[in-house]
Amino acid sequence: DLSRFNDRSFDKVAAIDFVEHVDDEQLAVILKEAARVLVPGGRLVIYTPCASHYVERLKARNFILKQIPVHIAVRGPAAYRNALERNGFDVGALWYSPSDYPVFGLLDRVLAPLPAIGPFFRFRICIVARRCASA
Repeated sequence: DLSRFNDRSFDKVAAIDFVEHVDDEQLAVILKEAARVLVPGGRLVIYTPCASHYVERLKARNFILKQIPVHIAVRGPAAYRNALERNGFDVGALWYSPSDYPVFGLLDRVLAPLPAIGPFFRFRICIVARRCASA
């Protein structure tokens, strides 16, 4: 609830390990509110699990690993790009962060750039989006 903050109050807003906990409808409300409180050109940063990563795929199928119950919407990069653009943002940068675990992180760093299998090794999505001047 950002209602206590005035329009155009902030230069930056961060959603770190947060957006995977909300459904698409709530995400749209959150993005609209973030756009409202950001100055034109202000930045929204999102850091969240990536749905295409092999660990998230295993969790989605309850195979070997179980999904964290409060992770109700682990999305891919296209879903975030679309949601951001629909709600007053331009995506300035999008990249992937590897796992923090040494061996798994090495696999993510080496394999994520490969065209055919890369999406399976994109652990976290990192997005920096700018509030459009017209939003």
